Amino acid sequence: MQPAEPVEFSRPVAVDRIASAPSRVEIAAEPAELAALAARFGLLSLDRFTASFTLRRLRKDLIRVRGQLAASLVQACVVTLDPVPAEIAEAFEVDFLEGHHRDEAELDLDLEAADAPEPLDGPEIDLGEVAAEQLGLAIDPYPRRPGAEIPAEWVAEPAPEPTPAEKVKPFAGLDKLRKGGDGS
Repeated sequence: MQPAEPVEFSRPVAVDRIASAPSRVEIAAEPAELAALAARFGLLSLDRFTASFTLRRLRKDLIRVRGQLAASLVQACVVTLDPVPAEIAEAFEVDFLEGHHRDEAELDLDLEAADAPEPLDGPEIDLGEVAAEQLGLAIDPYPRRPGAEIPAEWVAEPAPEPTPAEKVKPFAGLDKLRKGGDGS
């Protein structure tokens, strides 16, 4: 969760300052950050983006981050490209595990299981990037303006039903080879 390149919305918190008693952090994106995040997510605009977090150390090497994000944004309609305003309010929870590197062999693709803790290599958790990633997950991938319809000339006609041809013989080619190549 810690990208190598600079992020558009960075709010690092030192891991060694996170205690077992819950602590709260509030963040809000500035205008330049809003514009950069809008470009990152392909939005027409991102007018407001805030997040609040509760940080708590569950054990020596495990940190839980619970958060709420709120955003006002405008996307392009997938049919008409008209602006589609949206309000997002999402709750999320992410666990971070210090000193553990996730190995590709460890990946378990159980969709019903809880998310595994994110590995934490450095001395900080970037709450801005955590919030930005959660925003990316919450954005509607196919925004559609109410009443937007695909024009009739864009709709493909259904393919005609295949006519029953002579019975397909999947091994007919092998039969020709066996009988001398000409099929007789």
